[in-house]
Amino acid sequence: MAVRPVDIVFPKTWEELVRMPELRTAKVLYRATGGYRVVYRLAPGVVLKHGGEFGDEILCMRVAQAAGLPVPSVIHHPGSLDIRVPWSFHPPSNVWYFCMEEVPGVPLNTVVDHLSDDKLSALASQLRNFLNLLSKVEHKGTIGSVDGGAFRTLMAPPYSQPDHPFQKDTSRLPTDDEIRFTHGDLVPKNIMVDADGERITGIIDWGNSGFYPSYWEYCRMHHSSTPGWEKILRMVFPEPRRQAEIDAVRAILYTFSINL
Repeated sequence: MAVRPVDIVFPKTWEELVRMPELRTAKVLYRATGGYRVVYRLAPGVVLKHGGEFGDEILCMRVAQAAGLPVPSVIHHPGSLDIRVPWSFHPPSNVWYFCMEEVPGVPLNTVVDHLSDDKLSALASQLRNFLNLLSKVEHKGTIGSVDGGAFRTLMAPPYSQPDHPFQKDTSRLPTDDEIRFTHGDLVPKNIMVDADGERITGIIDWGNSGFYPSYWEYCRMHHSSTPGWEKILRMVFPEPRRQAEIDAVRAILYTFSINL
C-alpha cells in the first residue's frame, strides 16, 4: 500500500531531523563525503533529502517533470519556494529538506558494464529523447538558475559561491551555444533503471540543474567513464568526441572546488 503524506511524521526542527537515524523506520540510502548531505528512506516508497537549501532543486524537478522526464514527485518540504535563499550549511532556514517518491530500480552505475549491447542501445535511445525534451524548455534568460535568479552551484561550498559560472579561461569553449535546461550531473549514478537494465525508471539528483550552454550537459556526461557508459555515450553522441570542451569544463569545475 502506498504511503500517504498524512501517514508520515515530518521533522519540524533540525534536532528532530538529525535524530532520524535513531528511528527504526529510517534507513540511510546515501551519505555524501563529510556526512553533511544525506538521503534517508523515511517510509516505504518515500525518501528524505537534507543538507542544504533545496528550493532551486525542487523547482528544477518540477520543470523537468513538466517537460516529460521521469522525475520523482515531491511529497513535502518546509518553507516556501517563493523565497530565494542562498544555500548554506547551518543553520537550516527555508527549504532545508524535502521528501519525494523513491524511484524504483537500481542505479545504472551498478549494472551498466554488465548489460548487453541491445540494452545499452535501448538506454541510449531513451537518454537521447530525454535530452531532446530538456532542450525544448523555455530559457528564462539567466545562466545557472532555473528561475532567473543568481547563479549557484553545488560544486562549490556556500562560502565560496562564484558570482557567475565562467570566471576562468573559456577559450576552448563555444561562445555561441544555445542556452538549454540542463540536469548538470546526468551520469550513471543518477539514472535509475529497472531490474532488466533496459528501461530508465527515473532521473534523480537535480541539485546542479539550471540553464547552461548546450555543451555543459555533454561535457558533464563525459566526466564519468566506464566501458558500458562509454558505449552509451557514443550512441547518444555519435559525432567525434569534443575532448577540448570536456577538459575545459572539468577545469572550470576544478577551480570551483579549490580556487574560489
